[in-house]
Amino acid sequence: MSLWQTRVEGLPTELAVIYRSEAGGWQYNHHQGIVWFDGRFFASWSSAQVYEDSSSQLVRFATSEDGRTWSPDAILAPDHDGPDGPGFQSACGFWQRDGILYGLAGYSAGLYSKEEDIDRGHKHVLWEAYRWTGRDWEQAGTLQKDFWPNYGDGVRRLRSGRYLVAGHDLKMNPVVLVGGQGGLDDWHRVALNLPADGRLLIEPSWWEADDGIIHMLIRSHSYQLYYATSPDGGHSWTTPVPSGIPDAIAKVAVGKLSDGRVYLAGNSRPPQPAPGWPEQNVGGAGPGLGGHPGFLPRDPLTLSIAEDGRHFSRTWTLRTGLIPYRYPSSVRNNGYGYGFGYQYPSAIEHDGRLYIIHCVSQG
Repeated sequence: MSLWQTRVEGLPTELAVIYRSEAGGWQYNHHQGIVWFDGRFFASWSSAQVYEDSSSQLVRFATSEDGRTWSPDAILAPDHDGPDGPGFQSACGFWQRDGILYGLAGYSAGLYSKEEDIDRGHKHVLWEAYRWTGRDWEQAGTLQKDFWPNYGDGVRRLRSGRYLVAGHDLKMNPVVLVGGQGGLDDWHRVALNLPADGRLLIEPSWWEADDGIIHMLIRSHSYQLYYATSPDGGHSWTTPVPSGIPDAIAKVAVGKLSDGRVYLAGNSRPPQPAPGWPEQNVGGAGPGLGGHPGFLPRDPLTLSIAEDGRHFSRTWTLRTGLIPYRYPSSVRNNGYGYGFGYQYPSAIEHDGRLYIIHCVSQG
């Protein structure tokens, strides 16, 4: 099966900087999300003094009325146990419900080491909501335990009126939550079947077609995305299969535009090292991680469009070019991942434009 029949082109874009880190400060910045609410854009992202998932990590945000000029950053979700404790916060996008904006965060109590348990990353996770008061954020409660949403994608509404959020559990298996109409913690949890080839699947992103079928693309430990569908509002899913869509082993963002077309923002690139990239950044991540073949630089940042709502027939390069780490210590080089490139996009359509938020080499 393949959803990929594309030609690659350049596309003029406009670039705005939301936040730029400084040496010796909060050097790691990643997991960004974006939303339009009450006459302005809100952006959130994970921010740490050193590297990803380190003990100082918390969630920052900024706002903008036009998407070009952004406010100074401030804290959306603090690190509950401070920089000396093992816990940390990660940004998980936003949720608009009943005229209220919630900023979302995943609080992890810490990480298992490889020696403790190779199949688990986070020891314990609380998916939390913070309510926007019009001036700042106040904690609104825990939405779910031991569930990790797909970072900046946040919560979106289905045609039925229910809400859906996709992510994975602590065993790194894909999970979907459906509901959100009663209390903030009113969710039905659905685990997807694992693929026949045993690939590890995380960070799913989805769109709902006009016929009510929900389509999902999922990051895998291979150089392509996996694909699954749900015919009943997210309560059951087909077993994920390879999609044929190339990927650099990274998060993607998909969604349906107001004209019915479907977009895919990510790193759709063939599985070969890019010229000029250091060879040591294309290597295996070690055994026991779902057959991981090794990361590729997340370059270029691409945008693909499915005119028919399913088959991606046209792709544009949005940003490309060698961007080394600004701070070598900002990315944990532990065999699990590397941070070169333009990555982890999230996107929204507003007033006829598509806004794609992303980070540059996680700095």
